[in-house]
Parts: sequence; structure tokens; C-alpha cells
Amino acid sequence: MVKKCIICQEEAVYKIKDNPDYYCQECAEENFADLSLLVRLEEEAQRLKYFLKEKMDDLLNKEEELDKRVIIKDKIQDKTQDKLQDKLQDNQLTNNNNNNNQNKNNSESNECSENNKYKEDNEDNEDENELQDY
Repeated sequence: MVKKCIICQEEAVYKIKDNPDYYCQECAEENFADLSLLVRLEEEAQRLKYFLKEKMDDLLNKEEELDKRVIIKDKIQDKTQDKLQDKLQDNQLTNNNNNNNQNKNNSESNECSENNKYKEDNEDNEDENELQDY
């Protein structure tokens, strides 16, 4: 956007520092004895351009840093989820092993009970046989 001289409306070249008053070359020379007190618009534009570039670079750096943080956070979440899944699988295996052992113990117990019952039955039969022999 081209700035206009506040006096003649020509394209401005100078400006009063920290003031929105702009002047063309001719009006500036007529109204100011020392042009060094004025700021050249070109210089002002360069300063503004530099300022904006720095801000954009800062924003890009912050964006990159945030992206890195998000990636790290995602990796941590993935590792945590993997650990939880591994723990769940371990628990399931342990439960299955416990159930198998319980079933095995129950089966052995039943076998023992049946064996004991069989022995008792046999002993009873033997006792009966002995009694019959008398």
C-alpha cells in the first residue's frame, strides 16, 4: 500500500518517527531543515519486514517444537498401550495356567477319591467274604 504525502498527496518518501504523517521528497525539504530527523519509508519498510520475518521464524520454530512434542507424546502413549496389552496377555496366560492347574488338581483329587472309594469298596467286599467264610 503506497503512502501519500499529507500536503500534496504525492507518493510519500519520508515519515515522522512514531507519527502517521508522511511527506514526499519536495514537501519534506520545504518543511524540515534537517531531513535526518525524518524516517525514510524504505528504512521503515525494511524494519517492518525484518520484524515480521523474525516473528514468522519464531512461529515456525514453535510449530516444529510442538510437532516434536506431539510425536514424543504419541510414542509414549503407544509404548504405554503396548505395555498394558502385554500385561493383559500375561495376566490372561497366568489365569489360563491357574485354571489348568486347578482343573488338573481337581481331576487328581477326583481320581484319588475314586481310588479311595474303590479301595473302601474292595475292603468291604473282602470283609464280607471273610465273614462268609466263617
